[in-house]
Amino acid sequence: LVGGFAASSWLFLKLQEHFKALNIAFSRPDSHVNKAVADGALSFHLDRAVSERISKYNHGIGSFTAYDASIPGHVERKDKTFMSGAGVLSLTGQYSVILPKGESIAETKEFRRPYFRKEQKLSDLASISQDILCYRGIRKDPRWMDVEIGAGILAFLFFGADIV
Repeated sequence: LVGGFAASSWLFLKLQEHFKALNIAFSRPDSHVNKAVADGALSFHLDRAVSERISKYNHGIGSFTAYDASIPGHVERKDKTFMSGAGVLSLTGQYSVILPKGESIAETKEFRRPYFRKEQKLSDLASISQDILCYRGIRKDPRWMDVEIGAGILAFLFFGADIV
């Protein structure tokens, strides 16, 4: 029993009687029991014991790029080509890292990367959504999402925006 409830001798005795009948030990700290929650909240905001963390996994998004027949990885995945909204033959199934594995992350550090989207009709840009993906595999450069199917890339977070 901690916090303001533990400071009440009456409540402590009543609960102790109840649990004693059930053969359950019941106790409370000896002092400063009425400040446990408040002290913990203050400590969380003032004592910043952990100033930075190291990213355990890569985080990024699924992406596509213009198809290039001179790149072997593109030729191997020719069946994943499509015509983009900008009218360019493109290749999907790529993974674009935003936060690399092993990166030091301070509380105030931002990780960003520019992305763009072109469409034939403005209405196609009215609502945009994107999954943030987490890559947990062993490859150092997880460029292709079809290499470790089921073992590497997982949806981590989803966000969307209505532009209109």
